[in-house]
Amino acid sequence: MGQVARGGHTLIRKDNTMHWKSFGDFLHMGGYGLYVWGSYGVTLLMMSVEALMGRQRFWAARQAINNLEQGK
Repeated sequence: MGQVARGGHTLIRKDNTMHWKSFGDFLHMGGYGLYVWGSYGVTLLMMSVEALMGRQRFWAARQAINNLEQGK
């Protein structure tokens, strides 16, 4: 990291920061914005779905335990 190849030479940067001219450039991500932000969106969606499904399974298991205890 920190190395940039230019015309057969390798330049070493002192910092590994990226600089954008505008917020639009940040969102565009050098042409990879759709892939980057789409990946973040799909990940957020799947993590949310997993959390909701986990909560649903928890409440179903709790209800099943309550039903077993009441049946005694």
